[in-house]
Amino acid sequence: MTILIVEDEPLLLMMLLEEFEAAGLEVSGASTAEAALVLLNSAGRVKPSVVVTDLNLGLGMVGVALAAEMRRQLPRVTVIYATGNASWLAGQSGAFRPGDKLFGKPYDLSGLVAAVHEALACQLSPSNTEGRQERLRFGSDGEEER
Repeated sequence: MTILIVEDEPLLLMMLLEEFEAAGLEVSGASTAEAALVLLNSAGRVKPSVVVTDLNLGLGMVGVALAAEMRRQLPRVTVIYATGNASWLAGQSGAFRPGDKLFGKPYDLSGLVAAVHEALACQLSPSNTEGRQERLRFGSDGEEER
């Protein structure tokens, strides 16, 4: 399972990549939302299970818009947001989904790594059906098969 980190501050991005790699996680990084989408749509396609994104990525697409596009392509992806400016959240509440997490900056690295592990565990849990769509097939007798 891959973690995608999207952070526009180069030193923070490097630090986060190193921290997640040290925690034994497969991780990719991008410095803009647009670069993250290129990773998602490229031939070598990165399919993250969890996206950790800054909310305010400077010029261009913001973290909330990135999350919406990621979820359009990967409906079960978990998003963890980070921000150094809590006032930026005003008017953004409709963009967040249940299960999303928000971390302030400076990062609590151990808490962030724990949140990613928790998100991965929830995705792997057989009892977790939130966000899953079961595909149904119909047999020759018209009865539903699972």
